[in-house]
Amino acid sequence: MNNKVFKSAIAAIAIAGVFVVAQPQGHAMINGTESYLTGQEYHDAPIYQQKVVSKYVTVGYQETKNGKKIRHANLVFENTKQTRYTHNRGNASAEYDIRMMRNGEVYIVSPSYATGYNNPAYHIISKGHSKTINGVKVGWGKNDTLYFKWSDNIVSLATKSTSATKAKAVKYNGTILGDDTLQVNNSTTQSHANWRTRVVKAAKSLKYGRYVYNGHTLSAGTDCAGFTELAYLLAGKQDIGSTTSSQHSRMRHISLYSVKPGDIVWHWGHVAMYVGHGQILQDLEGGVRYSAYHPGAWKTALRVK
Repeated sequence: MNNKVFKSAIAAIAIAGVFVVAQPQGHAMINGTESYLTGQEYHDAPIYQQKVVSKYVTVGYQETKNGKKIRHANLVFENTKQTRYTHNRGNASAEYDIRMMRNGEVYIVSPSYATGYNNPAYHIISKGHSKTINGVKVGWGKNDTLYFKWSDNIVSLATKSTSATKAKAVKYNGTILGDDTLQVNNSTTQSHANWRTRVVKAAKSLKYGRYVYNGHTLSAGTDCAGFTELAYLLAGKQDIGSTTSSQHSRMRHISLYSVKPGDIVWHWGHVAMYVGHGQILQDLEGGVRYSAYHPGAWKTALRVK
């Protein structure tokens, strides 16, 4: 199928506002739908923050470097009590993600936690619309606000702000979620340490946990690309993309025999991070684990541009 026909087919399906994707057990093969959607994501949001909303709810979001635009947000319902200093991995019951796209729309996805793998549905909406999933309304307001509504609660995130309004960007039931609610703030991790050292340290901090296809959060779990993306975000380096496809297209391809700690190794539908000393960290069923690095098992290696 040529590219023009493929895009026409995607556009026709998008009218219905939902994509359903079947995934096999084992690492998940990226398909055309996910490749198209993640190809529309913004590339300019390397700042990741996560805040405590209430005892059992957190909200995470990606901002541009100047903090004036939010490109991605997720709401997580936790199984354990949350504090500013507590964000255990693999203890969430539900995650809802909304990502802005360069084509002027957003897409919504809610990973499943019944098993690590699922048939996720991707919902495309335009400004002023929403989608309700399992009792949670996820939407994009006409005032450029992303929001999550459930019961009598609402978390809202202003996607555009000025220096004067930046601190007021994230609210819970109308109350500003300030710095005293921060669990994760990667803008403070951009230390003088070498970026490779920071990325590998972040990756090692994500060991074990839980594999969840399309998961992208500390407490809920990650998939292979969510793991590598989150490591780069936590290190304050850059947004390398949320899927294997987007990482493959955004990053520079290098020889599998020239990898350095922090580089990504790629195979169809799967990525891992080289961490040095002949080892990689990869997220498969059972969580993030160390494995021996065998160049012949991979198709290419990826490095940030």
